[in-house]
Amino acid sequence: MVIGIIHNVTVLIALSLLHFIFSKKSNFRYKGVREILMGVIIGLIGVILMMTPWTYQPGIVFDTRTILLSVSGLVIGVIPTIIAMATTALYRIYIAGDGIVMGVATIITAGTVGMLWAVLRPRWRKKRYYLEMYAMGLTTHVGMLLCTMFLPEELRIETLKNISPTVLIIYPIGTLLLGIVLTANTNRLENETKVKEEVERRTSFFNASRDMMFIKDDKFRYLLINDAICKFFGKTRDEILGKSDFDLLPGVNLDDVLESDLKILKEGVTVTIEEKIGDNIYEATKFPTKLDDELFGIGGIVRDLTTIIKKRNIQEAVLQISKSSLSEINFKSFLEQVHFQLNKVIPVKNIYIALYHNDTDMYSFPYYVDEFDEIEDDAMEVLHGSLTDYVRRSGKSQYVSDKIAEKLKADDVIFTPYGTSSPLWLGSPLYDSEFKEVIGVIAIQDYKDDNAYSPDDLALLEIFANSIGVFIERVKNIESLKVAKFKAEESDRLKTAFLANMSHEIRTPMNGIMGFANILLDEVTDPTHKEYLTIITKSADRLLATINDVLDISRIETGQVVIHKTKFDIIELLQELYTFFNSNNNQSIEIRLSHGSDSSLIIESDKTKIQQILINLIGNAIKFTKEGFVEFGIKTTETNLIIYVKDTGIGIAEEFHKTVFDRFVQADTGAIREFEGSGLGLAISKLYTELLGGNIWLESKLGAGTTFFVQLPL
Repeated sequence: MVIGIIHNVTVLIALSLLHFIFSKKSNFRYKGVREILMGVIIGLIGVILMMTPWTYQPGIVFDTRTILLSVSGLVIGVIPTIIAMATTALYRIYIAGDGIVMGVATIITAGTVGMLWAVLRPRWRKKRYYLEMYAMGLTTHVGMLLCTMFLPEELRIETLKNISPTVLIIYPIGTLLLGIVLTANTNRLENETKVKEEVERRTSFFNASRDMMFIKDDKFRYLLINDAICKFFGKTRDEILGKSDFDLLPGVNLDDVLESDLKILKEGVTVTIEEKIGDNIYEATKFPTKLDDELFGIGGIVRDLTTIIKKRNIQEAVLQISKSSLSEINFKSFLEQVHFQLNKVIPVKNIYIALYHNDTDMYSFPYYVDEFDEIEDDAMEVLHGSLTDYVRRSGKSQYVSDKIAEKLKADDVIFTPYGTSSPLWLGSPLYDSEFKEVIGVIAIQDYKDDNAYSPDDLALLEIFANSIGVFIERVKNIESLKVAKFKAEESDRLKTAFLANMSHEIRTPMNGIMGFANILLDEVTDPTHKEYLTIITKSADRLLATINDVLDISRIETGQVVIHKTKFDIIELLQELYTFFNSNNNQSIEIRLSHGSDSSLIIESDKTKIQQILINLIGNAIKFTKEGFVEFGIKTTETNLIIYVKDTGIGIAEEFHKTVFDRFVQADTGAIREFEGSGLGLAISKLYTELLGGNIWLESKLGAGTTFFVQLPL
């Protein structure tokens, strides 16, 4: 019996090895194939176990197939276990004997318990899985003892009595041991898979980055690199590993790289710096990384900034050109700025601007810089058949190499070269501001290097061409504005002179009319004739007031009004106006003056302008008030003088509160106006107030009167 157990244990250990090797080395495409093969192997092992049993009595034998099948159901899976159960059951039937039914029953019981345990206890491996396995093994072999009921009746009790100690003590322990081994295999395989997947993910991320990533040792030799490093050096991984930058880039200036690497090793800090390698600029983030217990190496992430810096320089250049196009006035200075900014982005030794003159079908060259050719500043050229004329006529930018030039010549597109021929020529049309007409061409060329420019540089040239077109249009507009300004100033001068002359010419006869009308008023006694003369006098007064208002507006607009500040008593001025308007008051309204308790208030301002403002405001108030009163006066604050004129007249609708200060505007805009006037009084008052450094506003409600306020600095 002991020898049989040893045989069985040996076979089960072999199963654990096969399980580990088979699971690890499996390369089958479909999981089902692996499971079927695993089931066949477990079934064959079960047969081998049954071939080395220990015999209780003839026809009744025992082995460890129940351990095998229960652990298979729990750890390996359903399909392999079912195949193994079928294989061992068929072999047990083949053996025959008195215990055939019990043998098949134990096979079914052991496999079923293992599979059900895996389904009903899915988290059995999470905590204390050895207790789970022992419990499963005990349950399996209790079921095995119950299968003795399938033995002949005379053998049941005796067999149960003899095998129970072995089955209940040794078999669960055997189940536990085999389960631990297979579970360890499974855990190890899962951990290896996780590690492998993690390494693959890290490697995939490492290689997916377009930035160069690496680890160097303390001798600056590469230990770990990604695909971007291989692409940068143009070498395979094996050709790079173990070598330093100095080995891989002989003759290249690597001072920046060496300096930053030494800083990492000496100071143990993380740095982000810009490094120049050859003609390119890179941003490198480097940090110390531990290699073993004592040594540190250099980890790094390097990004090529050449393209980014170029884009940044392009944006800066375009911005500067845009600013120049809006601020610069001199055309040649602006074109020099264009050349300077363009040269900061791409090398431009040879450049010219050709402007097309439609009236002569010729080109002028306001800017021409060339290594070989020269041209006079005022030169005019006919460029038919040239690349310049081709760009203007097509309205499209052209990138012309020797090969393209030959094709254009063969197609009779160009036939007359202008100046020294070059292997590479780029030209872009200059459009007007509306992009409707080509007004010229900007061109750059290189006489030595046919790879000096790329097609991308042509797009950059187009951007600069647009700025030049905008500038030319702006200069034209400025010239137009200068002409318009000159005409407007001349018109204002003529208008002022005309108004002054007309004022003089009108005032002279008006004075005669008014003088003789006043004389006749004193001499005529006929009431009807007296009424006619009164109408003539009032009409003459209105006409003269209108002429004065128009002349005042004209003088203010042309800046001819000068402020003369003097010190005077504002209270005294208000008293004079009160006396004047009271003596000429022909209406049934009361005129009031309010100046508080002040008997005098000396201010420094233009007395004449303030007097004119008050005359206009008080006159308006009287004109638009039929009954009630007109009140005017002053209030003072710490810094300001506020003059107000209040009436109980017709009021002003809210929609006219702003426009009432405009010229020739009155609140009453009906077809038949009750109140006559030029509409200039309030406009003049507003302009005078602003000239004095103050402001004017009103408060009014239709039908409830109006109050005007004038605020002036004390």
